[in-house]
Amino acid sequence: MVRVIRSIFLLLLIPGSLFAASPIDVTSDTMVVDRERGVVTFKGGVIATRDDLVIKAEELQVFYGEEREIERIEASGGVTIEKGGITASGEKAEFYTGEERLVLTGDPKVIEGPNRVEGERITLYLKDGRSIVEGGERRRVRAVFVPPEEGR
Repeated sequence: MVRVIRSIFLLLLIPGSLFAASPIDVTSDTMVVDRERGVVTFKGGVIATRDDLVIKAEELQVFYGEEREIERIEASGGVTIEKGGITASGEKAEFYTGEERLVLTGDPKVIEGPNRVEGERITLYLKDGRSIVEGGERRRVRAVFVPPEEGR
């Protein structure tokens, strides 16, 4: 079986600050295009890169509309998102392009250097520069903020 299917998709030109309009390079075991449903599914060791953004997951689904505009992206299975020294992780990530909203669930964490935040659900509103971390029955919100050292 062929391990790698590489493609730079013009279809995957995703607007917004997280996904600027530049090509995304996706590597996976398989890729399935379902034009009727408007979804492209990548499975098996998925790695998607665009500039300094890297998304890793077991499955990545890209949902698009009639004009081939990306409406939503869902990643699942050991998801990690790395950009500019920040790592976000969880079992599932959903990105809504119109709202520029990223929702992490399944033991979500966001780590920047020694600083970290975790909860049951983390929602990042990218164009507003704000976030909401929610606790729940399984886990309360936990945040660790390390002050910068003197003289830096």
